[in-house]
Amino acid sequence: MSQLVRSLGPNRYCVLLHISQATSLFLAPWAGLAISLCLWLHGRKRLTIIDRHGRSVVNSALTFWLLYVLVSLDPFAEYRLALQVGLMALYAVVILVGLGWAAKGDFWKSPFAFPFLKVTAESHRPVPAAEPR
Repeated sequence: MSQLVRSLGPNRYCVLLHISQATSLFLAPWAGLAISLCLWLHGRKRLTIIDRHGRSVVNSALTFWLLYVLVSLDPFAEYRLALQVGLMALYAVVILVGLGWAAKGDFWKSPFAFPFLKVTAESHRPVPAAEPR
């Protein structure tokens, strides 16, 4: 396992994945997607639970980013701000629910995310190491 995964443990690493989505709310809409994607790519080969949480987080972040862009391009300017605030509030709830489940060591698949990456129903067992050739 990588040093980051080993030092945090799988549950805390999954919590970090979910927390990384919150950067979309505070920095820029694409920041949560970029950070979540980097964390998922770093830990996905280590444990299947990290792969499952990472796929779910990236699906949620990508869905939020695409919806945010579509709302920003909305021609009805008087409703744009209300739609953006509502979308951000819904995304904050999705982040908090996923964070709570990850802190308990469970998995929650967001019902509001488009399935860009397939999330499997495998157990939380470690991924077997590749045999040396």
